[in-house]
Amino acid sequence: MKQKYQSIVLVAVATILLVTGLVIGSTGFNSTVVAAAPQRADSTALPRTITVVGEGKVHTSPDMAQVTVGVDVTKPTVKEATTQSNKMMEKLKGALKAQGIADKDMQTSGYNVYIEQSPYPSPESSATSGEVKYRCGNNLTVAVHDLKKIDAVLEATVNGGANNISGVMFDLSDPSKAKSDARQKAVADAKAKAEELAKLNGVKVGSVVSISEVIGGYAGAYYDNTNRTFAGVGGSGTVSPGQLELVVQLQITYVLE
Repeated sequence: MKQKYQSIVLVAVATILLVTGLVIGSTGFNSTVVAAAPQRADSTALPRTITVVGEGKVHTSPDMAQVTVGVDVTKPTVKEATTQSNKMMEKLKGALKAQGIADKDMQTSGYNVYIEQSPYPSPESSATSGEVKYRCGNNLTVAVHDLKKIDAVLEATVNGGANNISGVMFDLSDPSKAKSDARQKAVADAKAKAEELAKLNGVKVGSVVSISEVIGGYAGAYYDNTNRTFAGVGGSGTVSPGQLELVVQLQITYVLE
């Protein structure tokens, strides 16, 4: 009887072990080790780059000038001020046309009418107001395409009644060639800067990623290196065109190898 009982126990234990092994095997609790898959490199990662700003300068002689001239009139009434201003401006335009200036090269650049009040009232007026007058200012921007005539044009404006000459600005009628030359120099300057920085850091400059022209600041700006004077009414003018300096800046990004 005792032996029969022991046989039953052994059979039960064997059955339990067999079932347990099956359960463990079916649920994956085993000694198999699965190696982690290697991480793939991110294909969208940006390459190493370097960004520099190259500057190109070109010196060239101007071939035209813009002169701003005008008339200022002060009268007791608005009508008197504007009427007198219009008469003086017509005379001024006639003097400019006599110098070969075309209508298309004369443009009104300012027309103002405002009150001028004396800060010191007269004894007959109230204590809070002085003498009131009206001032009319009419300005004209004139394009001079023959720089040999610039002195004669300025003299003609004075003789024609102009009492306000704001200044002379020299320019190029077609700046495309000068700008193209400046851009070429800016590209060369940018490449030299990038290679210098790359060498200092033990890398090499590769292909260009992006190029953009810097707008504003000094980019695309003219510098008027002129020395000019104007003697005024009854005098002889001396205007020196000098040279213009055109500056172009380009921001360029290169790949680092």
